[in-house]
Amino acid sequence: MVNRFYYTGSIFIFLDQITKFFIRKLMPYTSWNGLGIQFVKNTGAAFGTFSGLNGLLGIISFTVAILIPVYYKQYTKLSHDTYAFGLIWAGAVGNGIDRLFIGYVTDFVAIGWWPRFNVADAAICIGAMMLLYTEFKTRRQ
Repeated sequence: MVNRFYYTGSIFIFLDQITKFFIRKLMPYTSWNGLGIQFVKNTGAAFGTFSGLNGLLGIISFTVAILIPVYYKQYTKLSHDTYAFGLIWAGAVGNGIDRLFIGYVTDFVAIGWWPRFNVADAAICIGAMMLLYTEFKTRRQ
C-alpha cells in the first residue's frame, strides 16, 4: 500500500512540475473549441479565493503534505483509496513547491469560462472524488 501511495504521488508531482516549468518558460496562449492553455499566476486558492495569501496557503499546503503520509492508512477503506490519497498528497506538494520557490501557483489549463487550473489541482479533485465514491459505496452496503 505504501508503495502505491508514493509511486502515484511521485508521478503526479513530476507531471505537475514539468508541465508548469514548460508553461512558465514558453508562456503560450492557445485555444481551440473552448479548450486552451493560458499562463496565470495564482497567489490565491481555488477559483481565485484568498488571493494574496500565498504564504498562509503555502503553510497549509506543506502541513497537508506532511500529515497525509502520516495518517492516510487510518482512512483507507479500499485499495484504490491509496491512489486517491497519493493524488491529493501530490497536489498539495506540487502547489506547495510553487508557492515556496516562485511565490505563486502556475495555472494554465483553460476550459471555457472555468477558472484556470493545473495538474496538481486536477490530482486533488480526482483524489477527492475517488474518496467520495468510496464513502458512498461503503455506506450503501
